[in-house]
Amino acid sequence: MLISINESDSTRKSIDVTVTPSATGVSVSGSVRWFDVLYTIPSITIPCVYVDDATYRVALCATPPRLVLVEDDAAPADEVCYLARWAFAKPADTCASVTIEVPKRVLVDRPPTVRDTPIMESYENPLLDEKDEPVLDEKGMPRTVTRQRQAVDAKTGEPRIDREIIPADPLPEPIVVQVSSTPVLPVLDAEETRGRKRRKRIKSLTDDCRTMRDAGTTYGAMTAAQRQTVNELVALLADVPLAMP
Repeated sequence: MLISINESDSTRKSIDVTVTPSATGVSVSGSVRWFDVLYTIPSITIPCVYVDDATYRVALCATPPRLVLVEDDAAPADEVCYLARWAFAKPADTCASVTIEVPKRVLVDRPPTVRDTPIMESYENPLLDEKDEPVLDEKGMPRTVTRQRQAVDAKTGEPRIDREIIPADPLPEPIVVQVSSTPVLPVLDAEETRGRKRRKRIKSLTDDCRTMRDAGTTYGAMTAAQRQTVNELVALLADVPLAMP
């Protein structure tokens, strides 16, 4: 059994779950904070055995709060996040033999607001007329005008600032929601069964065509059976509604 932790951090989300795989499925427990909602997850066993080459994902869904076992690219509309995912590539695969990817998201403090205010100083600047000539007072001395500029540190030459650090407001207490202890499993209806057969047949035909390609077989030199293999693969890739053998 191999657990691969996908770790990250967030200021408003956390995922802290324990996933225990076995030959027949996975057990999940823990908690997920998603913005202002805290989902608490009891120990839930989710059965999953090999049926076909496929990827699987344990999804936390919101309405109602539940765990859903998702196959391949399906995406529940109310999915919050995934709690585990893996792939089966051969009939001998089980959750105890493949790598299970588990996310871990750590809640960290939000950064403070930093507000810098320039420190100003007054200085005297010569007063000039329209011809850029100094304006003199009644005693013949140059007049000046008082202006403002940002003060500079005498040692470093860097502009002086007044820095104010304002801590972020703490997160509000979350709304605690209990996740159902009954997982939702894929429904094997007629369309899903056909889809599985189609994917399996495409994989088999693709392997046959790659073998012909690697052997240097050209389309013109193919036998009738080989051409039938190619034609069937093209039809299935185009999703022509053929009956699955």
